[in-house]
Amino acid sequence: MYLNTYVWAHIFWSETRVYMALLMGAAMAVIMLSFAALEGEVDAPVPPSMQQQEEPVPPGPVSVDEALARPVIATLDAEA
Repeated sequence: MYLNTYVWAHIFWSETRVYMALLMGAAMAVIMLSFAALEGEVDAPVPPSMQQQEEPVPPGPVSVDEALARPVIATLDAEA
């Protein structure tokens, strides 16, 4: 707020600004404490993207003839 102030006379006490800062801090504290109090009490479903995924099973050995019979094009979005 006072970052671009270059004259000391431009900096002054504002009681309203202090009250608004205290009110904002109190509201933020109430919201944060209410979230902390509710932690663990809400059983929301876990989205699929956050669920633990099983490790993929690596494919077994492949013969040369089998590998040549089905060529794979490598792309960034290809899945094994």
